[in-house]
Amino acid sequence: MVTNSTRWPIIDAVTADFVYARFDDGLERFPHGQSDAQLERHAARIRAWRDGGCDVFFYFDAPKSDPPRPLSTRPPYDAVALQRLVGGDPPSPGATLQEPLW
Repeated sequence: MVTNSTRWPIIDAVTADFVYARFDDGLERFPHGQSDAQLERHAARIRAWRDGGCDVFFYFDAPKSDPPRPLSTRPPYDAVALQRLVGGDPPSPGATLQEPLW
């Protein structure tokens, strides 16, 4: 597992034939979502993992905060942008990007 959270350690050691990456997209750190440069850095890492033979799974999280703050609505958009950067298929026609449900 790889994360870019400030609350958890960053462990970037591939120990299996897959990588699970969790990208923090909280309002306090990314009020307008990930920048193009940040997304490209994530994409470069994902391409390197794939080139090394790993399946890669990733998601963007809008973590809850204490005290509660509004949640970011950017994670779905950042995930789609990153998916495009790594050559993934775009969302299916008619798919919607939903707000977090919690």
